[in-house]
Amino acid sequence: RETMDGWMPSLEHTELETWEKVYEPAEDTYLLMDALYKDREMIIAVCPIVIFELGSGSGVISVYMNRLLSNENLRPCIQIAIDINEYATKLTKDTANKNNCLNIDTISSDLLFSFCQNKRYVDIIIFNPPYVTTSVPNKNTYINDNISASWAGGPQGRFVIDRLLHHSNNFTSCLTPNALFYLLLSDENNPTEVIQLLQARGFTDTTVVLSRNARNERLLVLRSIYTQSSSQRFK
Repeated sequence: RETMDGWMPSLEHTELETWEKVYEPAEDTYLLMDALYKDREMIIAVCPIVIFELGSGSGVISVYMNRLLSNENLRPCIQIAIDINEYATKLTKDTANKNNCLNIDTISSDLLFSFCQNKRYVDIIIFNPPYVTTSVPNKNTYINDNISASWAGGPQGRFVIDRLLHHSNNFTSCLTPNALFYLLLSDENNPTEVIQLLQARGFTDTTVVLSRNARNERLLVLRSIYTQSSSQRFK
């Protein structure tokens, strides 16, 4: 049984040039891993079968989650790591393989717009979005390998977050009853308003799992429980 508190997946297969095209793990990444560890009893109680990570980047979050579940002797689940950046999906797969996590699949997709179709099968979604406040809205596309799309969030840092909450109908249509949603935010994203948006989409019992000062910003990880639908899995 490993000590998961502070454990970090190996990235020895990467090079300096890797981070010119893929977001490099930083304080927000470490906070999200620490939050998942802190909330592990809630995750265990869900006994997840399907887990999605949106914006997988380097893949360390999906690998961490994989190892955390294995460490708790839960049955292997299906993990899907999603990123619009094809360099990121390739790196995520490499990171999974290098860390002996063979049940992590990767898909290049714009959030959840390619998924779900009213089949409720996802038990946990994890999302570390581009949250940094910038003056120009980011279209979340990787034109000319623009690495800024991995962190630039437009006004209030909410462009991608709001696209998911407002416009991705597939977001909640794929969730099982009592599914968990982990979302990393900064104080500049107006977390109170985000929580209200989550409530409007059927999420209740939203709590701050963990928060931390990082350089010149305050970061936090929300955990919300989806309770609106009582539809059965694979409706």
